[in-house]
Amino acid sequence: AGGPADARVAVQGRVVVDDHHVPTDSSAFALAAASSALAQTQYFIGNPTPEQQYMLELINRARANADAEAIRLLGPADSNAIDLLHVGSVIPRKRIDTLLRVVAGVRKQFPTARLLRVGGPFTTEQARLVKELELEDAILVLPRLESSVLAAVYRRATVLLLPSDREGFGLPVVEAMACGTNVI
Repeated sequence: AGGPADARVAVQGRVVVDDHHVPTDSSAFALAAASSALAQTQYFIGNPTPEQQYMLELINRARANADAEAIRLLGPADSNAIDLLHVGSVIPRKRIDTLLRVVAGVRKQFPTARLLRVGGPFTTEQARLVKELELEDAILVLPRLESSVLAAVYRRATVLLLPSDREGFGLPVVEAMACGTNVI
């Protein structure tokens, strides 16, 4: 099924979706914003034009692919799950020790809560703390992810935890907000 030849979504002058290009990692967060903008437009002005509808279909197709990969990585979605998310490196200023202690504290109140850690493995010292806090079965460590899949993981998470001492820009905060995920 084709769409209008000029159906496309442009962000900052760059076409990120057209009828020949299903979005990949570089455009995932732009698509979240575009999808939200189109939905808001539909709310205020009524039914979308055929071009807007086609753009929504392209965005939804790309999102479905990313969501399927998130399910593969995380398992099926559970509305009762408490998935705490951390995205970033494990360098000292990221305060992974604090993150792990927070997760241990949350699990005292909510034993099924788990940590989704995106960005690669823990250091030896951090892995020792995981064992000391008895969190081995409560943490899923993921490698770096394509932006579209990362956006799907953000959407699945209950909250993003960012206990860093300092951040340059704090991109995970912005990414989480773009995906509708709470941030602490």
